[in-house]
Amino acid sequence: MNFPQIQPLEDQAVDTVVSVLNRAKEQLGLRQTLQQLAVALTAEAFLTETIEKKWRLTNTFMYMLHYKNCSRDESSQYYYFEPAHCVHPIPQATASYTFEYKTKYVEPPRASYTLCKCIVALTAEAFLTETIEKKWRLTNTFMYMLHYKNCSRDESSQYYYFEAVFSQPTVSYPIPQATASVYFRVQDKYVEPPNERPIPSMVFRVEGNYSEHDVRYVTLIPDWLLAVIKMKIKLSQRIEKLRLF
Repeated sequence: MNFPQIQPLEDQAVDTVVSVLNRAKEQLGLRQTLQQLAVALTAEAFLTETIEKKWRLTNTFMYMLHYKNCSRDESSQYYYFEPAHCVHPIPQATASYTFEYKTKYVEPPRASYTLCKCIVALTAEAFLTETIEKKWRLTNTFMYMLHYKNCSRDESSQYYYFEAVFSQPTVSYPIPQATASVYFRVQDKYVEPPNERPIPSMVFRVEGNYSEHDVRYVTLIPDWLLAVIKMKIKLSQRIEKLRLF
């Protein structure tokens, strides 16, 4: 015995709306999906606002906006509108032109690895910002900018790279003479099972140094950054004395 397939109420409601809209469109000899109708209505509202508020043609003309047709190719969907303008309520002549509204077909985003990568990078950036400002309190001495540089991967881990640029502008030098960079590397291991994967490790290295320090156990102190800035200023002063430039 064959039982009829049970359809969810949401699907029934969508099918009903689509069928009603298609029956209305059949009078014009045109059938469209719900998504196509939504795009067409959005484009019509945008064109109406453009004609009336941006171009302000209603100060001079009366008009009617007609949806004419739609077409598609391998990459895009096209919607055609034609506004007819006239001067008097019973016009002797009208002026018409055609709008072409184009939407491109884009492959839906794949949420697996790329989305996880973005989440880890954003979370790491927020964590580093909080560490610099609240835990290390470097903003009491410096101004800084945190930049996401790049990412890489090997057989066992995914790496994310950040650079924090610190400066110390003064009244005499609003544009700082030198800056100090700190390079962060975030390592996200994916060899462990997902339910046992540890928190990504974060290490940092001060510009001009090769030693890496774990963010969890080592505090970046202002003296390290001041040493880099002073070294750069002294180097630039020596170069100026030699008059090489």
